[in-house]
Amino acid sequence: MGYKKFFIYFLITGVILAGLYSLFIYKKDPLGYYHLKKESRYYSNNGRFQLPAFIKNLDYDTIIIGPSMSQNFNEQTIDQELHVKSFNAALSAASAKEQNYVYQLANKTHHNLKTVFWEINFDSLYGESNRVNNDSGTFPAYLYNTFPLDDIRYLFSSYSGELYFDSREAEKTNASVRTPYNVYKFGSGIPGQTPEQFKDTKVVNNQNPVPDGVSFQDMKENFDSNILPVLKEHPNQEFKLYYTPYPITYHVNNYNRSKQAFLDRLKIKEYVFRQVKDLNNVEIYDFQTEKKVTYTISNYLDGSHYFSTINDWMAQQFAQKAYLQSEEKIQENKAKLLDQVEHFKWKQLKTEK
Repeated sequence: MGYKKFFIYFLITGVILAGLYSLFIYKKDPLGYYHLKKESRYYSNNGRFQLPAFIKNLDYDTIIIGPSMSQNFNEQTIDQELHVKSFNAALSAASAKEQNYVYQLANKTHHNLKTVFWEINFDSLYGESNRVNNDSGTFPAYLYNTFPLDDIRYLFSSYSGELYFDSREAEKTNASVRTPYNVYKFGSGIPGQTPEQFKDTKVVNNQNPVPDGVSFQDMKENFDSNILPVLKEHPNQEFKLYYTPYPITYHVNNYNRSKQAFLDRLKIKEYVFRQVKDLNNVEIYDFQTEKKVTYTISNYLDGSHYFSTINDWMAQQFAQKAYLQSEEKIQENKAKLLDQVEHFKWKQLKTEK
């Protein structure tokens, strides 16, 4: 057999095998991208790959977007408090660009999308405006659009084969049955923090430079590129922007790293408000100065994340339109948070009785 004929046979065999593999992945569909199960012993722990299947296939008219600070919003609580049908699409450590991907897919696949709860998170706004998180593998942007040809990258990917074998292992080991609504919730069984853990935390007045990527300009460019256009281009949807209640110690630590960087965070809040104040479809909520939450250190399982009870509390505040921001409130909260940080003493911290 000549080399030319061998090469042709080899190529044909390769095409047939690749076609059979892609057909196998389509049928088994380890992410549920085409055939999502309402409950399963296996959903991928890699949320960047798994979440698009949920966003695309679940039924909802309200979506929650943000990083891990929003992951513990319970859809049932949101639905009861706000009379909506929601899905929580928050993604751990999600950048503003990744959040934009989440919104775009939800909007393209759900023509009935009415309301978007979108967390404005300082850590999501750092770095370049096109930043995505590649720590768990190259970010799969192809899963976040509706172009059929892009599906080839899922159907032909060796990673899809790995996911299939992971799903088989979950079935064999009789893993717990989960649903798309609880797979990424966290914090259960973890003890709350105590005031004594922060005995050595003191405010340090400093002139430290702003670290790379976290300046006001960086945050502004991220907001202007990934969030603001969405708000302006979809006037028939309601957008609830919100700042979550980090523990006061989180803000103190950021102030100590760089006072100017902390002041830039206050400045971006004012900037965001000025950009959206004339948009009738946008509201802003700010929970960051509520001392009954942020000084009760047992509300938190680590240096930033709170337990799901705080998510439930925020849902109630949304329903009552409490903590809604205005021109006056923005200035008041700016001054209040700065004052809380600069006069912080660890003995102010308390635990829930």
